[in-house]
Amino acid sequence: ASSVVKLVVTEQESRALRDFLAAGGRKTSSEILLTESVRAIKHRAAARGDEGLPELGGLASLVEGFELSSLNRDVLVRAGGLAPSALGTLDAIHVATAMSLPHASLCFVSYDRRQLDAARRAGLETASPGAEAA
Repeated sequence: ASSVVKLVVTEQESRALRDFLAAGGRKTSSEILLTESVRAIKHRAAARGDEGLPELGGLASLVEGFELSSLNRDVLVRAGGLAPSALGTLDAIHVATAMSLPHASLCFVSYDRRQLDAARRAGLETASPGAEAA
């Protein structure tokens, strides 16, 4: 979700991420993106003392361009078994969802080191556009 948030909240990596995604390819995520990204934006907005309404509006239209993969038992079981053990639950679900998709053209985009480590261990290609080597 941090990657999607960078598309509606300007951060250091936002431009590079937009350029990376503009190069083509499907944008796919777990359906938990619908909740996780909204919560992340609301959390940031609360820290600023507002409700984040402009960002939430931008998020709604952005997510329309994503294919969302439904949660299922296999994904949840796979997520539970991922290493490292310090990987958060939602991050593990995103990695397990990516593992359930065809790998040939998949690139897992994240800015979280533990999540990237788990994706690499699972054999996924990874990227963090605009970030120093993660």
